[in-house]
Amino acid sequence: MSDEALQGVMNGALGPRPSWRCVCTGSSIGKPEEERGSVASEYGLLLALIALAMVAAAVLFGVAVSNLFDQGRSGIP
Repeated sequence: MSDEALQGVMNGALGPRPSWRCVCTGSSIGKPEEERGSVASEYGLLLALIALAMVAAAVLFGVAVSNLFDQGRSGIP
């Protein structure tokens, strides 16, 4: 392939480039820079929600274990 033909392909001379979609998120691959920041912030929010759920689960688990130990301690004369 000649250099001119290659440049034509790279510049979209043969038509629009296909829009590849990510299977897991449905988002386009190769987004413009201004859209990448919004994706990063969405992942940040998702990570914060997961961390909050983990903390809540740990607190609830801790309370349950504490109650279990209290029941065991009260059963010992």
